[in-house]
Amino acid sequence: MIRPALLTAAALFASLAAPATAGPPTAESRKAIDDLLDLLAMHEQVGETHYGDLASGKSMTLVFPADATVEYYLHAVADDDAENIDLFAYEADGAEIDFDDADDNAPILNIQASVHRSPIDKPKGIARAVTVEVRMVTCNAASCSFGLRIDQVE
Repeated sequence: MIRPALLTAAALFASLAAPATAGPPTAESRKAIDDLLDLLAMHEQVGETHYGDLASGKSMTLVFPADATVEYYLHAVADDDAENIDLFAYEADGAEIDFDDADDNAPILNIQASVHRSPIDKPKGIARAVTVEVRMVTCNAASCSFGLRIDQVE
């Protein structure tokens, strides 16, 4: 599901921040990507930021060990040479959870909790393997760097 208000904010923040450069993630490009992700972050980060480097038409997947009782936001930001990067999330059985295939380089996903949390006992720790796919649709260089940050809503 695409949220136009969030995409507009992402585009605004991306235009205000320092540029990130193409190629394999370096300390400098990681910092530029982190600065952009920090502008987009609204909640507590889960784990480390995942960095990657993809050419046009390539993709990568990672399995995120989520908690079924927690809501998450996934933010990806690609460098300035990436014209379009898409983000998809799937359940372990392959069912689609959410996707952002808008023509931009800063996709955002929202993964709702799949198990209701009682306001009294608030169970936690129910395993939910979520597969995240990052697709580099258009990169105007040999390859483009990106960062993927996962935040949890408490």
